[in-house]
Order: sequence, then structure tokens, then C-alpha cells
Amino acid sequence: MGNLLAVFLSGENNKQLFIPKGFFTWFFLFFTGDTIFTYKCDNYYSKESEDGVLFNDPELNIDWILKEDDIVLSEEDNELKTFNEFSKNVENANKTVLTYGTFDLLHYGHIEILKRASKFGKRLIVGLSTDEFNLIKG
Repeated sequence: MGNLLAVFLSGENNKQLFIPKGFFTWFFLFFTGDTIFTYKCDNYYSKESEDGVLFNDPELNIDWILKEDDIVLSEEDNELKTFNEFSKNVENANKTVLTYGTFDLLHYGHIEILKRASKFGKRLIVGLSTDEFNLIKG
């Protein structure tokens, strides 16, 4: 399903964690009540981009160190989906699909190729070549 990386950050070890764009950021556990946690994003905040996965999804089987009864979640986090439910919604949401060729938009087969390609992602980029290019290409 994927890989999990757990990192313990503290004032004593002075570690930092960089999470690249496109990686799923999970949960942050705080072991003391006086924790100050800050983070940076690569873009402006967008409410529509908020989503997540249940921390205790049984299929993920993650050891959170703390007992489940000791974990306090926000109302929003309590209503999150399982990883499988989440994956169904985002599998193609961020993909850009490229298809390339010489297309006659009135040709049924060419229209079908474009329709099928568009189902593989959120955005479809169509590269076009001319009939003259096909003569050069052979």
C-alpha cells in the first residue's frame, strides 16, 4: 500500500522534516501540552484541498505508540475516510494525461482515443502533428 516514515522531533534532537509536494502528510502526535508546531506549505491555503485518512484505519495497521483512548481528534478528523475510500477519490485527481498524434476530430476512432485518454486523469493534453510530419516520420 505504501511506506510509512515516523520521525520523532524534539527540542533536544533539533531534527526537521521536509515532506515533498505530492507526498501524503499524516498525523502529528504531541506528547506534551505545551508543544508549538509550525509548518510551511508550497502554496496558499485552500479549504477545497483539505482531506485526509482515518488515523486508525485497520487496513493500514499503524502503531501510533499511544493508546487509542488517549488520542484526541478534531471533529473533522473523526469524519475522515479509510485509505481505500480516499484513494478512490484521488487516484486520477492529480494526473495529467498526454496523448499525441494526428487527429481528425470527425473520425470516430480518434474521438474514442481522446475520450478514453481523458478518463485516466484530471487534465488531458493533446499533442498534434500534421500530415506532413507523418510523411517525414515514415
